[in-house]
Amino acid sequence: MGLPVSPPSTQELEAVYQRLLAQDPTAPDDFAELVLDPLTAQLRLRYTYVPDYQLIRDAVTDSLLTFLEHPERYRPERGSLWHYLVMNAEGDLRNALSQYQREQQRQIPLSAVALALSPGNSSIEEVRPWQEAEARLALSAPPLQALLQRLRSETFTPSEWRIVVLMLQGERRTGVYAAELGLTHLSIEEQRKQVKRVKDRLRLRLKRHGVRFDE
Repeated sequence: MGLPVSPPSTQELEAVYQRLLAQDPTAPDDFAELVLDPLTAQLRLRYTYVPDYQLIRDAVTDSLLTFLEHPERYRPERGSLWHYLVMNAEGDLRNALSQYQREQQRQIPLSAVALALSPGNSSIEEVRPWQEAEARLALSAPPLQALLQRLRSETFTPSEWRIVVLMLQGERRTGVYAAELGLTHLSIEEQRKQVKRVKDRLRLRLKRHGVRFDE
């Protein structure tokens, strides 16, 4: 199944936007969850020639980050909020397309850091995937360890952190995420949908803290 194409209602968008202006701490995540998928779908429909879906999603994510940092820049008298978001995302996508090669050279995927489990860890029974991934991260360079510790203590709940660790280590299996999220009772298709929603939300939060990575 594809992403939902229809944008959120004007009422939904306006309600969360007003919370952004009021600096509600939960508003950025709620706003991102409301618009990320439909905005991405809109650009996929308009830019069908773009072969890399990740490029579109990253452009949408970047435009949302900019908006969330300065929601007051939107001027209602110039058009609807949805139109404003689409125009911003299209601008970021065009820039990304024209600078693709340069961007690829500038960004070093955090998830591509070469880390290895010690032989002792690899033989432990009943170790969950996120714990193995965290063990790998513990072997990383001190600056990266400091960043990860700060994110763990200040930014994410314990359950969110388990998902973040798996993401940072490049885990791709939906079943692993579904098990951590307690979604194994759902259909495979619904698991994929729910896992993607959680990962997109956490990815957006990571980017707000300066962490960029590819999966």
